[in-house]
Amino acid sequence: MSPLIYGRGNGLFNKRSMQIPSIIRSAREWGYVGYVGKGSEEWDHVHVLDLAALYELLLAKIVSGVEVPSGKAGIFFSAAGRHSWRALANSIATAGFKLGILKSNKAEEISIEQAASAWTHGMLDFVEPGFGSRADLAKELGWEPEKIDADWQETFLDEWQS
Repeated sequence: MSPLIYGRGNGLFNKRSMQIPSIIRSAREWGYVGYVGKGSEEWDHVHVLDLAALYELLLAKIVSGVEVPSGKAGIFFSAAGRHSWRALANSIATAGFKLGILKSNKAEEISIEQAASAWTHGMLDFVEPGFGSRADLAKELGWEPEKIDADWQETFLDEWQS
C-alpha cells in the first residue's frame, strides 16, 4: 500500500495527487473541510519527487547489477512523514482560510457516508484507513527523502490555488 503521495509531479501525464485535491473539491462545495470520525487514524506521506527518486535509485541499482531484495523481502515503502486524517484536514482548512476561501480554519467531523460519496465514489472501505509503514529497506539502499515538513505544509496552499 502506498502512502499519500503529495506535491506537483514533473512528468508528462498526471501531475497531481488524488486525496488532497478530492478533499479540497468537497471543501469548496461544502464551505468547510471534513474528516471522518475522530480523524485519529494515521497514514504516511511522501512527496512525488522523493518517490520518483526511490524508483530511479532502484532502477539504477538493478541495471548496474547490484542485487536488491525481491519477493517478500523486496517490498519497498517510501514513507517520509506521517499525519492523522484530522491533522491533514486541519492543515487543508488552515490553508483555505488563509487564502480567504473558507470562513474557518478548523475542519469538521463528517459521516463516513458523506466522505465516501465525495471522495471515493461511494466506496466506504477506502474512506478512512490507517496505515503505517517504514522506509527502512529503501534507506538501506541509499534513499533519503529531500522534502521536509515545510514542503508538506506548503502543498496545501499550492493545491488550493490549482
